[in-house]
Amino acid sequence: MLNRLFPDDIDVVEMFAGGGGSGTGIAAVPGTKIKFAANHAKPAKWTYVENHPDVNFWLGDVQAADAIEKFPYASFFWASPACPAFSTASGETRYFDKENQMALWADDLDNLTEHQKTRIRSRALMEEVVTYLRHCQEKHGKPVLGFGVENVVQARLWAHWDRWIRELRKLGYIIQIHAVNAAHVQGRTTLPSPQSRDRMLISGIHESVGRTPNYRKWFDPYAFCPRHGGWVQAVRAWKKRGADMGVYGIKNGQYVWVCPEVACQGQLIEPPVLPAAYTIDWSDLGTPIGSRKKTKKKPEGLAPKTIARIRAGVEEHWIKPFITPAGGTWNDGPRGVDEPIPALTTREANALVVPCEGRDGKVARPASLPKRTSTTRNEDGIAFPPDAQPGVFPAFLSLM
Repeated sequence: MLNRLFPDDIDVVEMFAGGGGSGTGIAAVPGTKIKFAANHAKPAKWTYVENHPDVNFWLGDVQAADAIEKFPYASFFWASPACPAFSTASGETRYFDKENQMALWADDLDNLTEHQKTRIRSRALMEEVVTYLRHCQEKHGKPVLGFGVENVVQARLWAHWDRWIRELRKLGYIIQIHAVNAAHVQGRTTLPSPQSRDRMLISGIHESVGRTPNYRKWFDPYAFCPRHGGWVQAVRAWKKRGADMGVYGIKNGQYVWVCPEVACQGQLIEPPVLPAAYTIDWSDLGTPIGSRKKTKKKPEGLAPKTIARIRAGVEEHWIKPFITPAGGTWNDGPRGVDEPIPALTTREANALVVPCEGRDGKVARPASLPKRTSTTRNEDGIAFPPDAQPGVFPAFLSLM
């Protein structure tokens, strides 16, 4: 029998709530209301409550034996389990795709370091999703009607993945897996995110609902096809047959977007994105590099790797001219000197978002592109031309 949910019937419980970013997105959906959120960190609670003062926030360890008893029932459940233990961004060798099935409970962990044991327990936070959904069925006598789980794409390689999905299906959930880049999410009530952030989303709808959402309607972005000259809802194309998870990228990613028109024969198309410039306070120019304190480790005021990135960015985007148009013209993208450039004005200006910490592969990029994935670390800076005028930079905001 089909359960008909009206917009004012959807209440939400959020686990691993962080500072409230997911909650803000959930609250932007008409008819939803977050009634309970949980996280273990006090700073997260302070930030979350500031953003969502009407939500009942529970501070504690969700892995504690009796923690789940504190959670109320809700129609919808959202969880963002800790992702650093899955991510390879830290440079650690990945082993979570090979770890022992019983690694959490066995006594034979002597060969692992304390750090490795901690990360195994962190990955086990995924188990709390099943725990909550099962708890609602057993204690409240009715299933949570839908849920979403967000994590990094590498979590798809978790050794316990297949068993974890089976547990969810045993509870009656129809599971689908989605690769999502935040910059391509075209919300109906929110602006796009000016950040290129690839994530995995697992969605579940209980079989008692009687139907599943048209996910393509909501997840596949609209883009302009240059071949037939029209806007279309793009179709995801995996580069490797059988893949179901990965990151977006024409050059280095695992999937791309293509035009669905048969006559276009798989024409690559790129969804419009909001530039990093949208989130930058251009009135705050920060501390000039030359004014920073010089130390033995930072002889030029910043770490040598950071200075090298800045110099590379200057050479790429300033010494070799890089033009970003502003205003409401058809010319809506940045161009290098190796491309024909339309009429220039005296108001054109550029800025760079430069990674400050030392991970390999992080390079300078113009603020006319979405910001790269951000973490809680202070790892980005803005490099301005020496004669930068703050009032000029907001011209980036009109790109989209």
